[in-house]
This record gives sequence, C-alpha cells and structure tokens, in this order.
Amino acid sequence: MKNKKIIVTGGAGTIGIELVRTLIKNKYEVTLLDLAEQINVSRNFIPQKVRIIEGSVLDKSILMKSISSHDVVVHLAASLGVKNTEENSYRCYQINVRGTENILDICLQKKIKKILFASSSEVYGEPDLNPIDENFPTKGKSCYAITKLMGESLVESYNKLDNNLKFVILRFFNTYGINQVAQFVLPRFIRAAQNNKNLIVNGDGNQLRSYCSAKDIAKGIMLSINNTKIDNQVVNLGNSDQKISINNLAKLVLSKIPSKSKVIYDKSFKQTDRKKSREVYNRLGNFSKAKEILNFEAKINLSKGLDDLIKNQIRENWPNL
Repeated sequence: MKNKKIIVTGGAGTIGIELVRTLIKNKYEVTLLDLAEQINVSRNFIPQKVRIIEGSVLDKSILMKSISSHDVVVHLAASLGVKNTEENSYRCYQINVRGTENILDICLQKKIKKILFASSSEVYGEPDLNPIDENFPTKGKSCYAITKLMGESLVESYNKLDNNLKFVILRFFNTYGINQVAQFVLPRFIRAAQNNKNLIVNGDGNQLRSYCSAKDIAKGIMLSINNTKIDNQVVNLGNSDQKISINNLAKLVLSKIPSKSKVIYDKSFKQTDRKKSREVYNRLGNFSKAKEILNFEAKINLSKGLDDLIKNQIRENWPNL
C-alpha cells in the first residue's frame, strides 16, 4: 500500500510525531488530525509536508471530512495517563470508546481499507508469567485499560460487519519519546533531575519494565500498514532487549544529568498518581509475532534514547481539553 494516503489521529502526540515523520520519509501522503492545543505545542516537530487538521475524534463532522479521502486510518488519539484518566474517567470513556466508534462508523461509510488501532500493554494488567504474548488473558486494572479493551472489541466487531475493513490491533509496551508529558516515568525523572528535585520511586523500585523508543514503534506501525499477513490480528510492539528496574532507571538518568537530585522511595505510594493496588510490578512483552510476521525489531538502545529525550522538549502536562 506504498504511496497511499494515511491519516493519523493523535498525530501530534509522542508516537504520532514519530509516525508522521517516518511515513513522510517513506513517501506516503500523510494527514495529521489532533486537538489544536496539542498541535500548537508540537508544531516544531511536525514535518512541513504533513497536512494538519485541527479537531476532536468526538466531532463526527470533522472526522467525516478528514477521513473520507484516505486509504488507511492509524488511530492513536486517546486519553492517557493514570491520574488524568482516573480523575476524568468519563472523559476517558468518551475519547477512547466513543471516539473510536465514531471513526469506525466513518470507516465503514467511506469504505476505508484498513484501520490500525493503538492499544496498550495495560490491557494485560499484572501477568502471571512473563514475557507476555498476544494470547495471554487480559485483566487490565485501570479505567484506561478497560477503555482500550472496549476499543479493541469495537474494532473486531466492525470488521465482522464488513470484512473489507481490515484491522490491526497494536499493543504498545512502555513507549517513550520527544515531547512526552512529564507524568510518565522517564520524562518525570529527567525533569526532576534537571530541576535538582528528588526522583520519587514508588514502592521498592524493583518493578521491571522494558522501554521502547517511539521511533521504533513508528517503524512497527508502518510495517503493519503494508503487511497483509498481520491483517485482523493483535500484535505486541516493544523492545524485549531493554529490561531495567525502576531503581536502575533512576540511576541511569542521574548518570546522564549533572544534578543534586537523590532517589527517594515512596513505599506507601502516597506521593504518586496511582494507588498501590493499581501498580503493575513486572510486565515484559514477547514480540516474536512482530518479528516473525513484520520483520520488526526495536533497534534504539535505551541509553541513546534517553540522550535524545534529555535534549528535547518535555511537557509538564496535557493541553486543557
């Protein structure tokens, strides 16, 4: 499907920016749809050749005009963040479920060929075993995870209504990148170190993660656009070679930034945006399906990715909605 027209909802977000850059480099025609506030704070990262449309996934009239002339929809737009989604749970539902339903309605009406839906490793919750493949049971702990599972179900249901609408459900694992909000752990640690504030680690810091650069995730999405073997399937995308504890992550950040900061432990989770019951302690992905079908492998080393993140913009919070 090379050189076809692609629209990316949420295209001014952390993953969206890297995706539109990657698609433009590979000669796709790209439209970016996002909120005006999000576009304004991200404009310096958006390539000039990208067509920009300001609008919400809750506005069907804008979606109708925006989507109709495209071959593929990459649906990244979502309400994110533990604190943000838990405190605004109905808004999370509206954007992540109603917004997805709006897009799927128009995809059917306008005979769109394929939709790629951004889901999350959050849908797995705390797994019984690691690493997690796509057949593991889903038992998400959060409002966000539940809305992502609802979105997945909608995508699969609309394909049954019209099997000409192909889909790929992409479950992203611990993604980081430029212009990311400081509510996420990597940019939060960097922002704290830059301001000589202590790095707050929840619990004992032995939680294990594997972080993946948004640049690598963008390549995985692009591979999924063209590959028909992945159609109508769920696939994990992430980096299995970058396992690190939160303790060592904090130490790595402090090794890169001259700072008076120290690592402080919040074992009772009092200074965090999540409850102790909400924490996931060990969640690592199995990405063999992506490697086998898409020939996808994450390439960017966490240390190098951190260097790029430190040099670039970190945002304090999401735009006012």
